[in-house]
Amino acid sequence: MPAKWHKYSYSAQRDERRSLLSIFGVFLLLGIVFFVIHVNLFAMIEIHTSVLEPTLSERDRIIATPLYNGSNKNTIIPLISPKRGDLAVISPAYPHELPLPLAVLDSAVAFLSLQRYHPFLSSDVQAEKSLVRRIVGLPGDAIYLDKGVLHIRPANAAHFLTEFELAERDYEVIIQNLPKTWTNDLPFSGSFTEITLSDSEYFVMNDNRSLYADSRIWGPISADRIQSKVLFRYWPFDRFGQP
Repeated sequence: MPAKWHKYSYSAQRDERRSLLSIFGVFLLLGIVFFVIHVNLFAMIEIHTSVLEPTLSERDRIIATPLYNGSNKNTIIPLISPKRGDLAVISPAYPHELPLPLAVLDSAVAFLSLQRYHPFLSSDVQAEKSLVRRIVGLPGDAIYLDKGVLHIRPANAAHFLTEFELAERDYEVIIQNLPKTWTNDLPFSGSFTEITLSDSEYFVMNDNRSLYADSRIWGPISADRIQSKVLFRYWPFDRFGQP
């Protein structure tokens, strides 16, 4: 068939349009499937700060499950209850909501680029980004902080124990020694007096205790801000596994 005739043939142009629409439909379907999985089953997240060192480092990439809920809402889907010591994804204080088509496209691009690019979620405002923090205090706990370590008396318990004694999994933290002249009544001293969490509050902290972007600054967070639980790290490959 001559190339010129092919170019202007109605049937040829119709076949080309159908092929392009088919390809577009396949990519759209894949994007929708990925978005549904990303929102309801597994989320891929890149760590952007060093607040969780030595557990997670900047540029690490993790898989988290949204089947995780700190509230007592009724649901037909079985949810994982937050446990002491869990790494959890916390919703931003001021979330930036995208229209559904853009959210699907953003999720698909992020997946294909291994979380390097979020074309429609490029805000540098930290308050608009989800955060990963460690859950150390549960609803009803009485807590106080001493030299960077949280001491906890669970509801109906008689004595205080450290966060490490009560956590259901082991983890390490970084605590830097303060100058001798830095007393407990000064800001960022690594200590605070006893408080009690309400029935819907959690206390979350960094593993790098020298960085203060956590409940020591914000205060306890409400249960509905807990989005998902970190399951494992998939990048870099040489550190693959549960963090």
